[in-house]
Amino acid sequence: MRHLRLNGTLGASYSSRGEEVLAMKTALKRLDRYRPPTGAIHEWPDTPLFESLTTFQKENGLAADGVAKPDGATETAVNAALAEQDATRKRKQPIFGVGGGVGAGQRNRGRDVQGTKRALAWAGYYPNAKAQRPDARPDDDLDLGLKRFQRDFGLKTDGFLRPGGETERTLDRVAGPLIDASVRPAFAYGSRVQEPPQPTLRPMPRGQADPGEQLYDAAAAQAGASPALTAQAAPMPPEGTPTEAADDEELIPVPVDKVDWFAVGNRREQWKNFQRSARALPGATDTEVEVYVELHAREGGMTQNPESSAFAGVMQNTLDGLINNGLVPGVEKGTKPSELNEEQIAGVYRAFFDDALARVDRHKSGHQVLQEIGDSSGAYALAESLFHFGAPDGTAFLQEAINTAASDQVLRVDGVMGPQTMGAYRNLLTDKGTRDRLLHAVADRLTKEGARRKEPVR
Repeated sequence: MRHLRLNGTLGASYSSRGEEVLAMKTALKRLDRYRPPTGAIHEWPDTPLFESLTTFQKENGLAADGVAKPDGATETAVNAALAEQDATRKRKQPIFGVGGGVGAGQRNRGRDVQGTKRALAWAGYYPNAKAQRPDARPDDDLDLGLKRFQRDFGLKTDGFLRPGGETERTLDRVAGPLIDASVRPAFAYGSRVQEPPQPTLRPMPRGQADPGEQLYDAAAAQAGASPALTAQAAPMPPEGTPTEAADDEELIPVPVDKVDWFAVGNRREQWKNFQRSARALPGATDTEVEVYVELHAREGGMTQNPESSAFAGVMQNTLDGLINNGLVPGVEKGTKPSELNEEQIAGVYRAFFDDALARVDRHKSGHQVLQEIGDSSGAYALAESLFHFGAPDGTAFLQEAINTAASDQVLRVDGVMGPQTMGAYRNLLTDKGTRDRLLHAVADRLTKEGARRKEPVR
């Protein structure tokens, strides 16, 4: 349901129409952001409206200009907040919950660990195939998934969650509605035909002893019992996308925190077109495609960054350099990033890494070097560093991370991505312990530097 629909631009410097003013005031009042000075909402713009709008934008990481446009980022964020509010009110009890801490230095009870893995998989932060396995042991993908989830949702990036903590609550808020929507009631009341009993998900009461491996007793359910279930009783995340039915044209689902964004206008179709284009690149591997698709999602798809000249993550100076070096054939000099289609953007992404990784192996193109990293998480961590901050700065971050993770090797931090840096990076990925330290060090640097910089430099 779309709660707010603007037909014109709303802002202090615009001739805002009464219907836009009234709609925004009503929406912000529901979110407890706007309080009418006279107690009643009217259709005339006032200072508290634009102050409330600016505050909402700041809280949601948007350009705090007090302006909202039809199908714009602010309208999308307001609708997402209202939808989340509705979902929370409909669910009287949380879907996801743990009885003890999960993650680094925590109790890590088997049932809590497996439940957290499945919840993260629903949210798109843990490998789906691994979530299907009956493995209740913590692993490096769980730790990395928790940290990426925390980073993406503005939480403290400490790699663990505890009962009642902000990470547990946020994960319930994100994954809970997806799980909730997939579970039907145990009985079809009002019908003569009973459906197979299925668990009604409930968190395990705080401090309750682990009830053992029997998660759900169908006979007890038919007798009217209501067993307390922990998060691991959640249904397995479906193959394909955790947010919707599988689409045979989609390789990778839209990240959960981007679902509302890509639901606007034709962004969904553009998302599909980009994936088709990435898969159609000559010799593309799953690792390479996954990297490009994840980068594309984080950059907002085929949209302009309001705080920079970047379109789909591509800066004008980057595109000009790639064109001048002959790395994007068919794209004429002077072309703006916003004039490129999905197929050309996919080609630009590949060209960027051909250029950024050109010194690693003179017998191979840069995108082949990226493919050969093998480890998908390692490939994405490297790619995000280079793509978001530019090759020199991104390489320097990686070199610092390598020095942090390695105990017997120190690289010169010179911002040059050559065979020594790439070799050290790949070697660290081959050992579980060093891989974990490396990826965490990269994530920490990206988080700190991302908070310091407001726009990318590539």
